[in-house]
Amino acid sequence: MEYLQGIDLSRWHLQQSRSRIIRLVLGATAFLLCLYFWTSETPNYTSAFPTPDIQILTFNSSNRLPFIPPEIWQTYLAYSPEALTGYTLPIHSWISKSPSHAYTILDGQGSLAIISKLAKDPQHAHILPLFYAMSRRVLRADFLRYLLLAIEGGVYSDMDTDVLKPIHDWVPDEFMMNTRLIVGLEADESPR
Repeated sequence: MEYLQGIDLSRWHLQQSRSRIIRLVLGATAFLLCLYFWTSETPNYTSAFPTPDIQILTFNSSNRLPFIPPEIWQTYLAYSPEALTGYTLPIHSWISKSPSHAYTILDGQGSLAIISKLAKDPQHAHILPLFYAMSRRVLRADFLRYLLLAIEGGVYSDMDTDVLKPIHDWVPDEFMMNTRLIVGLEADESPR
């Protein structure tokens, strides 16, 4: 046991736990991307937005990204009007800078409805048990985000994120007609 004396076991265990979480999140991401590309040619779900065809692939102020539905999604599983008071500025930034997009906050029940929508298909019946098998709330939340975008499309943002420029300005004009996915990186630190 002398070889363990120089090792901080609590730190080692924490690093192992983080490694497992990262692997699980990456695995879930890969699964969802495969699910998206596998079902994208013959969708087996109903969306509020039609699949773009040549008639609606025109540029105008409300639809500059023809393959990304004009929908903004945020989730707050423990939703209550009082709990949202700390998020009014970020919420207003999304609504005011993207007026042509519908804005939705999903609570716990709405989130389960989205997951159940996909799980109704026998091919994806394993989704709901998989969701409940995730013991950590943060993993469920991440999984929900990916499912939400796979099923409905649009833009997902965390509740505490401000939008700095309108969504229709995120992609240069020369890439508009080919853009199907945008990934934004969040800086998790306070402005100085």
